Amino acid sequence: PDVLIDGGHNSDGVRCTVEAVKKLYPGRRILGVIGVCKDKEYQETVSAVAQLCDVLIATQADTPRRLDAAQVARVAQAHCNHVLVAEKPEEAIRLALREAAPQDVILCCGSLYWIGDIRTYFHKNAFER
Repeated sequence: PDVLIDGGHNSDGVRCTVEAVKKLYPGRRILGVIGVCKDKEYQETVSAVAQLCDVLIATQADTPRRLDAAQVARVAQAHCNHVLVAEKPEEAIRLALREAAPQDVILCCGSLYWIGDIRTYFHKNAFER
């Protein structure tokens, strides 16, 4: 699948990301992986991404500022019918890769803290399923 990593972590940034994904990947199944900080506009951010996604995987970064993955999932469930939880970023991306078909799109977004974890995972594992 195509994998997008975006550092938008406020409502304006995420809104731009969502619009870009809609334009670039019309008709494609979208799997979102998101982790956010509790001191940001997380409800708007999670809601916007969840509305875009067919599957959303809630995760969390290794920082005291994180919103727990279970709380991210609770916000997302109001906007996406298929929400999963993976507390560790590495688990979240492995789950997304297992769930995704080759024609799907995986959108990793939210906190810059966890985006760094995802980039490290991809560099180490070279897209293994």
